[in-house]
Amino acid sequence: IEATPRIVGKTVAVGSSDGILYAFHTDTGKPLWKYKTEDKILGAANAAPAPNGKGTWLVVGSYDNRVHCVNAATGKVVWTYETDNYVNGMPAISGDRVIFGGCD
Repeated sequence: IEATPRIVGKTVAVGSSDGILYAFHTDTGKPLWKYKTEDKILGAANAAPAPNGKGTWLVVGSYDNRVHCVNAATGKVVWTYETDNYVNGMPAISGDRVIFGGCD
């Protein structure tokens, strides 16, 4: 694990070089969910409120040439955005925009 963990409520999410975004309960360490990408995750996930106000989304870059957005409570994919090369930094979030640098 090289990515910095992100805490959202009682969930800590961290990406790994095995391409999985893992979520654990902050109090117990119990695994909550896993979200699999197609390559490693070396940058931290960022968090933002879901646009409908119900829950929080995590946004993370991967070496699979995509930025992934998942529901922080369930680990279910919300959307992905494909780039021309890998994304290894933490995406920034401003309002309803996600800003990131890719290696393309």
